[in-house]
Amino acid sequence: MSVSYSPQSSIEGAVVSLKARKINLQLPRRNTYTKLKVSVIYPYKLDRNSEAVILKELKPKKFIIRHNSMLSVGDKIKGDMISGLSTVIIKLGKAKIKRGSGTHKASFLSVKGFIFAKLEKSFASLERKANMI
Repeated sequence: MSVSYSPQSSIEGAVVSLKARKINLQLPRRNTYTKLKVSVIYPYKLDRNSEAVILKELKPKKFIIRHNSMLSVGDKIKGDMISGLSTVIIKLGKAKIKRGSGTHKASFLSVKGFIFAKLEKSFASLERKANMI
């Protein structure tokens, strides 16, 4: 159970919880990953204070997209922007909107099926601190 804030870190899971202030679903695409046994994938982007947490591990517990992805239950990536893909359609109608931070509401989703999420952009404050060191 680890948390990563570093850009390009990723998770892969069978059930993943997604949280963001803005969720952008993209058009379905043809699958080009040979290890996925589906013909269509559903890309998405999470923006503004995003988080992705593994709720259920893949069986077998092996990476499919990236060899350094986190795979254990409770592994989490947090940042300003997360992108990824799903093998199932993500339905925004099932999103719960509730308090996501001290001042803003956020959308919360639990997605079943294969989910891949990659941290594209970390929090701006963490990036400034890294540049100061």
